[in-house]
Amino acid sequence: AASDVYKRQSYDYDNFTVESSNTDIISISNKTLKANKEGSATITIRECSKSESFDLKVLAGNPNINSATDLQNYLNNNFAKFDTVLGKSELKIQVISLGTDENETTFIKVEYPARAYKSTDSTYVNDIRNHMIDISNAAIAAMPNAKFQGEYIRSGYKYPNIKEGFWYDSMYEWSYDPTNGFKWINDSNKGRFE
Repeated sequence: AASDVYKRQSYDYDNFTVESSNTDIISISNKTLKANKEGSATITIRECSKSESFDLKVLAGNPNINSATDLQNYLNNNFAKFDTVLGKSELKIQVISLGTDENETTFIKVEYPARAYKSTDSTYVNDIRNHMIDISNAAIAAMPNAKFQGEYIRSGYKYPNIKEGFWYDSMYEWSYDPTNGFKWINDSNKGRFE
């Protein structure tokens, strides 16, 4: 299942191997993944008797993404509009990189519709969650050596005319780094509506 990638174990960085089921799609050199062309591959990480596999999908255009701006344009072009059981949803995706080269983290902020926050329809909630998984997989496949942090966000002012009472809410927060892989930042948050 696609969610298996998020049940990461801790690996000894020097003593594990990484394999790709299709090196034409995703090749591996020195434990670094490279997206070569559109398609899917299963990535398997092995350490002693432990192993873990997950599917990565490379979308068209990924090999040409070299900056936060490129990634933002790519994600907005491919993921800003999607269908749910409650109809079409339109999102605004913002990508910001902060920090120095070695410690740089790329933040992916996805504004979600108000109905996502208020919905009790489990199928719709699952659509929203799965869409965040698609966004995170696309970002990771596009820039597999980058550190990411992503979430759905919604913010505003209680009194917008005078800009008072700022509020901020988030859901489905996740992080990724090449050493530790993907993880939900707050387990209760990933199931806020479940």
